[in-house]
Amino acid sequence: MKQAPLSTLFNLAVIPRKPRRVMMHFTDAGPGHPNWASFKCAKCGGVKETHTATNADLKRGIPCSSCNEDLNTTG
Repeated sequence: MKQAPLSTLFNLAVIPRKPRRVMMHFTDAGPGHPNWASFKCAKCGGVKETHTATNADLKRGIPCSSCNEDLNTTG
């Protein structure tokens, strides 16, 4: 017997998910504080250099401003 989805069992409304952000990942990083880093987007090929990269930015990446323009305008 097939089970019904939880949304129908409990009469829950399906909440649409946000689209995923496109992230730029680091290609080069320099020593010192603040950290210098160069990031590149795999989708559009955009490059950004920053002097305020944190260790979390180097591990996780930063959002690509050109690929995520439609996400920024819709809120």
